[in-house]
Amino acid sequence: MVKTLLLVPTAMERDRLMIGLADCGEAGALFAKSTRVELCGFGIAAAGALTMQHLSMHRPERVVLAGIAGSLRADSQSQSECQVGAAYWFDTVVIDGIGVGEQSSFVSANEMGWQHVAPEVETPGVGDRIELVVPGSVSPRRRQRCLVTGCAGSSNRSMAVMRSQRVQKTLQAMGETDTVVAAEDMEGFSVALACEVASLPLSIVRGISNQAGDRDHAGWQIDEAINAVAKGLVEHFG
Repeated sequence: MVKTLLLVPTAMERDRLMIGLADCGEAGALFAKSTRVELCGFGIAAAGALTMQHLSMHRPERVVLAGIAGSLRADSQSQSECQVGAAYWFDTVVIDGIGVGEQSSFVSANEMGWQHVAPEVETPGVGDRIELVVPGSVSPRRRQRCLVTGCAGSSNRSMAVMRSQRVQKTLQAMGETDTVVAAEDMEGFSVALACEVASLPLSIVRGISNQAGDRDHAGWQIDEAINAVAKGLVEHFG
């Protein structure tokens, strides 16, 4: 059994994160030594399967998912809640893309009246949204941040804006008026679902490497984003 299981989607993110932790000095080295680090794979299918495998194998007390993500904003003019090059902890994660239709015609599982995990006796069901655990040392903020997990990442800015608006509408329908759609990834909901089934607390920290929909990697700030993640891990768990 381990205390903290740190899941990272890809080897690239893991290797850069380990460099970032080393740059944090003694505190970073201590965190790395006391934490089990595993790859959960890229995308919703691999992340769900490998997370369940790691949970069964290591039996952690808590799970943290770390990596990079793309920043979302309500429209092409507004400023995002998450800035490129920084790292953020998320209060909730929502799945986008499981349901019927696509883009403006998409209808989510929740809207159709379906849950991803149907409730059984004394067991709550799981819908399109799962709450996360934010470290207690994170400063309180005015609005909660929502991470959106997509079956596919946004291919352009228009798709990113449409995703942001669609999920924000879903949150408002759930009564989440103080929650803002902030970033997108491709693993968060799957890892959260596995942890929910296993009754384990999950925290998600993502470094913002780019604006969602920007597919030109030349302008991405991957190193800065992952270094910010390393500092956040050491600050709150070191």
